[in-house]
Amino acid sequence: MSSSHARTALIALELFVAVTAIGGGLMLAAGLEGGRFPLSWLAGTPFSDYAGPGLILATGVGGSAAVAAIALYGGSRIALEASLIAGLVLAGWITGEILLIRADNVLVSPIEALYFVVSLAAIALALRLGRSS
Repeated sequence: MSSSHARTALIALELFVAVTAIGGGLMLAAGLEGGRFPLSWLAGTPFSDYAGPGLILATGVGGSAAVAAIALYGGSRIALEASLIAGLVLAGWITGEILLIRADNVLVSPIEALYFVVSLAAIALALRLGRSS
């Protein structure tokens, strides 16, 4: 994969994470998830409702991915570092979610697995681009 293809793929991944994390996080924070996530899933966490996790998802995960995508697209000198950080933030979020929330006794949901793979792909692409520059 050429550097330009790797950069394009990384921008696409970062945009995907940004849009889904910001949208999903804001829906969680506003209570618009339609009761899909029972409060019992938060037992053992520092949260009593989904407002806090939603805001963290939107700002931390989605915000870092948005900054990385914008930096990559604009050719900023911090683009690769921002992408690496965004990938690590997503990996940390998913790891924390897996460790803290036991939804219906499922160890890892398909969506968690998908986003963890996306985080690893973003990290790998950022590292590859860093080596080639």
